[in-house]
Amino acid sequence: MGLWPLTILALAALLHLLSQAAKTRTALWLGWLFGLGYFIVGLIWIAQAFTYQAKMPPWLGWMAVPLLSLYLAIYPALAAASAHRLARQMQGNRQLLFALLFAATWIISEWLRAWVFTGFAWNPLAAIAPWAAAPTRIIGTYGMSGLILLLSSSVTLFSNGQRKAALWMAASLVLFWSGSNILLTMAKPANEGRPATNVTIVQPNIDQGDKWDMAQRRANFA
Repeated sequence: MGLWPLTILALAALLHLLSQAAKTRTALWLGWLFGLGYFIVGLIWIAQAFTYQAKMPPWLGWMAVPLLSLYLAIYPALAAASAHRLARQMQGNRQLLFALLFAATWIISEWLRAWVFTGFAWNPLAAIAPWAAAPTRIIGTYGMSGLILLLSSSVTLFSNGQRKAALWMAASLVLFWSGSNILLTMAKPANEGRPATNVTIVQPNIDQGDKWDMAQRRANFA
C-alpha cells in the first residue's frame, strides 16, 4: 500500500515515549499498547479469511484478530521493558543506548514469537520494506527488523536535538544497505557451471470468495 513511512514515524514516536518513561512498568505498557495496534492492523486479513471458511461464522474472524493481538503484543512489550531496564543500568547517552538496545530486544522478541507455543512468525517488522530487503541476505529477516528500528530511532534522535548521533546512525544504515546491494549484485549464482534448473512459482491471486468455492475448483487449478 506504500504506507511504510507511517510505520517508521509510529516507531519513532514509540521510541521517544519509551526513552522518556520514568519506570520500566510504563515502558512495558507502552510496548504492549503499541504491539496491540501493530498486530490488529497487520493481521486484519485473518478476519477476511474467516469470512470464506466453511462451518465458521464471519464474526469469529473479527474476534480472532484482537484476541490473537492481545497475546502477540506481549512480545513488543517485553522488548520495550527489557531495553528500558538495561538502558537505565548503563552509563552514556541514554536515548542512543535505548535505541540500540530496543533494536536488539525487538530482534530477540521476533525470534521468540516465531517458535514459542509452536510459533507465529507472520507480520515481522521487516515486511514493510520488501524493496530494501538486500541486507536480509546477510542478517536475515530479524536483523532487517532491527535495522528498521534503528532507522526510526534516527528520526527520534534528530527530533530530540541529537542530530550528530542521528546523522551517524542514518549514514551507517545507508552504507550497510548500499554494501549489501553491491554484494548481492556481485554474488555468483549457486548453480554457476552446472546445468540450469528452471523453477516456476505460481501466485494465482484467487479471490477468497472463489478460493473455497467447489464449483470454481477446476478453474482455480487451471
